[in-house]
Amino acid sequence: MGFAAGTHSDRRFASVFVTAPDGLTLHVSRYGSHVASALPVVCLPGLARTAADFHPLATALAADPAKPRLVLAIDYRGHGQSEYDRNPDNYTLPVTLADLSAVLIEGQSSASINQLSRLLSSLSPSCRPSALVGQNELIA
Repeated sequence: MGFAAGTHSDRRFASVFVTAPDGLTLHVSRYGSHVASALPVVCLPGLARTAADFHPLATALAADPAKPRLVLAIDYRGHGQSEYDRNPDNYTLPVTLADLSAVLIEGQSSASINQLSRLLSSLSPSCRPSALVGQNELIA
C-alpha cells in the first residue's frame, strides 16, 4: 500500500492514490498540509457521491488562517476517480471499512470524521480505534 500523488491544475489540492488491501486503487483528494495545526478531517461522501462534493468545504478548512487542517476527501471504490471493482461482493461495509482504514493508515494521521457517514464512523473504532478522534465533534 502507498500514497502516490497526482498532479492537478487546481493547486489547492492534490489527487492521491492509495492501494487498498486487495490491490484496488482508491482516489483521495488531499487538501492542506500534514503539519497543519488543527486535527485533520476525513470527508466521506454519501453512497452515490464523490470526493468532489467536498471541494469548497475542504478548501476552506485547509486555508483557514486560524486553524488550517489537513483534509482528505475519499472516493469510494467504483466512485469518482477510484478504480471500479468487478466483483460485486466487494461493495460491502467490511470492504469499505478496510479501504477507509488503508487511507487513514497511509495518511498517518488521526482523523475527525464528518457527519455524512455515521455508519462508517460508528463501526470504524472497532477496526482501528486510534484512528478516530472527535468523531462526534462539529468543526468550529
